[in-house]
Amino acid sequence: MHKPALRPRRLAAGGFSLVELVVVVSLMGIVAMLAAPRFANLVSVLRTRGAMDQVAGDLAFTRMAAVRAGRTASLRFDGATYMVTLDNGAVAYDTLRTMSFTREYPGVYLSSTSSRIAFDSRGVLRDNAAQSVTIVRNGRIKTLRISSVGRIYRDN
Repeated sequence: MHKPALRPRRLAAGGFSLVELVVVVSLMGIVAMLAAPRFANLVSVLRTRGAMDQVAGDLAFTRMAAVRAGRTASLRFDGATYMVTLDNGAVAYDTLRTMSFTREYPGVYLSSTSSRIAFDSRGVLRDNAAQSVTIVRNGRIKTLRISSVGRIYRDN
């Protein structure tokens, strides 16, 4: 019996063809184009939520500072900046924290029903009237309400 001569096998060329690479890169480009607007919207949502969380945290900090110090503490709004202060009557005598929204959250606008939200030594709103803070970015509006007893609620 005659045995066939053993020929060395030729290994298949590894890798991808140029056509396969072009198709994959084109599909990735189409998917990226479809996802870009949603990603931009997500960034806007996250910045607005981050700003709301920052203000809510600073309101809670102001309330706790009032209780801890046994005196009035205020969150004072001045345009795109606000300060957390310990007060002597209606006059601020010690600034605990300052926040600039234009630097930390560009494009986010802040407004309040009052230029000063004050908590007394029991953590209750000083004016006994509910307050609210509105945060706006790209038409997205978020509202924080502070009840007369000092509770902070997130709307929207």
